[in-house]
Amino acid sequence: MLVKTILAGGASESKLQELRNIHQLLRHNWMVRIRHNRVAYYMTKIPIASIRVYWWKIGII
Repeated sequence: MLVKTILAGGASESKLQELRNIHQLLRHNWMVRIRHNRVAYYMTKIPIASIRVYWWKIGII
């Protein structure tokens, strides 16, 4: 959201201040965490020949 504000030109009164804000964001020591979906992980390990797809219609009660 901060980046969108900076790019839209509403973050500060001068371009120099906007560049400083972007520079501070880039210098930050970001830590990225990735969460894996276990179901998707195990599906990638299954051979394609053994995957069964079931189709059914959901009726209106």
